[in-house]
Amino acid sequence: MTIHANSAAGHNHILHNWEDADATARDARVYVAGDVGKESKLADGTFWRVVSVTAGVATFRESAAPGATAATEGALINSATTKATPVDADMVGLMDSAASNILKKLSWFNVKAALKTYFDTLYASASGGSETTTTTGALINSATAKTTPVDADMLGLMDSAASNVLKKLSWLNLKDTLKTYFDGIYLASSAYVQHFKGKYATVGALTTAYPTATDGDYAIVDAGAGHNADEYIWDANEGWIKSTAASAGTTDVLTEGSTNLYFTGTRAIASVLTGFTAGSGTVSAADSILQAIQKIVGNLSNYAALAGATFTGAVILSDQNLSRANMVDCAAVTLAKGTINATGTVTFDYTAGSVQTLTCGGAYTLTWAFSNWPPTGNKGFIEVQATNMGLGTLAFSGTVNWKQKNDTYTTTFGTYLTDRGGETALKSSGLDTFLFWSQDAGTTIYGTLL
Repeated sequence: MTIHANSAAGHNHILHNWEDADATARDARVYVAGDVGKESKLADGTFWRVVSVTAGVATFRESAAPGATAATEGALINSATTKATPVDADMVGLMDSAASNILKKLSWFNVKAALKTYFDTLYASASGGSETTTTTGALINSATAKTTPVDADMLGLMDSAASNVLKKLSWLNLKDTLKTYFDGIYLASSAYVQHFKGKYATVGALTTAYPTATDGDYAIVDAGAGHNADEYIWDANEGWIKSTAASAGTTDVLTEGSTNLYFTGTRAIASVLTGFTAGSGTVSAADSILQAIQKIVGNLSNYAALAGATFTGAVILSDQNLSRANMVDCAAVTLAKGTINATGTVTFDYTAGSVQTLTCGGAYTLTWAFSNWPPTGNKGFIEVQATNMGLGTLAFSGTVNWKQKNDTYTTTFGTYLTDRGGETALKSSGLDTFLFWSQDAGTTIYGTLL
């Protein structure tokens, strides 16, 4: 029969000329289940163990020498030559728990690698170059929290006085150092005296709470809404006494001093306008009393006095009435338009002067127009003094009502001239004086020769 064996490397072999571990030669045989576990030695000196039997065929696996025990293997190792410093290529024996506990070899390189991976999870790196504030911070953050330190606990400290080396500082020494520092900054609680004794509804309640006290102690007595809050101070001789200066609910019960005086109407009226200078501008709600007065006084200089005023410039009434005026030494403003040497329109502006003059320079057609008459209901006059107007031709841009002898009116200037006594033209050398008027803002204009 053929017997199959499975080597430690996982290859199948055909076994011939084998012998039992007791060196008794045998021929090929049919194996039974009872042979499992038995060992045999091949001609090459290796030992094989029956691991299974199927249909009379045994499957072998290479094994250690027969009779090997933990004691014999230990003695073998103990008798071996010592090597103080293993190198990466050296091998150690290993029982492989993941492969039916068979013997395998493990290199020193892989021993170190496996142990490093394991120890990296337990310890911080001993290399200074890899230690950073980030890793140290993470280590602190992952540590177990302690809410109440005791005097024997230690804190890490960089010693600036010793080349910044790491040292430990006890919680006791930390407290002592900070106490010495803060004692120089703050008032110790033992030195602080709390003089305020609280608020009470009645003096009796205060006296019950503090039948005795220390000079400087004080309290507030307030019966509630509608009542003043009175301050009481402790006097060693009198006990609790009311402080009149602090108990006033209003200024009505306070005696006036000599510097900060009460406000009164009389004092306000008598106040001196310190810093006053006449100003200008419009008084507004944002102005102080002094600012408002300065503006008012400054603005008054722009107005005429009611009596004895002398005007040194033009006064424009803007079409307002001047009532009950006695006019003395008054003259009409005269506007000289000069010589007109071209055909065109000549406009007489009522606001430019009530007397206006012109000279016709030749045979030109001059069309007279009027503007800016007073508003309706107010009668305005314009006197026009025309020299040599007979040299040219006179026309009007609008209708002029000429007054005839019989108090009727004509709108034809030629008819008007004839009605005057046979005149047919204006003077070619000399002065003709016209008077025009209107009392409906220029809608109807009347005219006559003076």
